[in-house]
Amino acid sequence: EAVPKLGEIAERHPGLRLIIDHMGLSSALRGKPLDSAVENLLKLARLKNVAVKGSALPCYVDEP
Repeated sequence: EAVPKLGEIAERHPGLRLIIDHMGLSSALRGKPLDSAVENLLKLARLKNVAVKGSALPCYVDEP
């Protein structure tokens, strides 16, 4: 999965600003539980050089 790898890169290069688009979600997760994907993102919250865009979240959930 790409999100943990991005975290490794962000840790090695603290001066590099990374933006994870669409919460780093894969289209394979559409309609499936997103718990593990969100947990991966939460691990990156401590890194000041990582930002996350949540713009496509509605495309991945079937709930109203």
